[in-house]
Amino acid sequence: MKIYFAHPCFNEEQREFKKVFLKKISAALSQTRYGNDMSIVDPFDYAPDVERGYCNKIRDGREH
Repeated sequence: MKIYFAHPCFNEEQREFKKVFLKKISAALSQTRYGNDMSIVDPFDYAPDVERGYCNKIRDGREH
């Protein structure tokens, strides 16, 4: 089973939080009886620039 975890990160603090969070949740999952059958997928690992940065979103008028 794959767990899809998407969380855009706009600054280094958020990127570090996500890194630590995913490491902790992966460790917790590995302690369950299903741990070997589950993995976390972070789509930003495959397309890290998908958000194009917070400033670009504001400039493009796409801020929500």
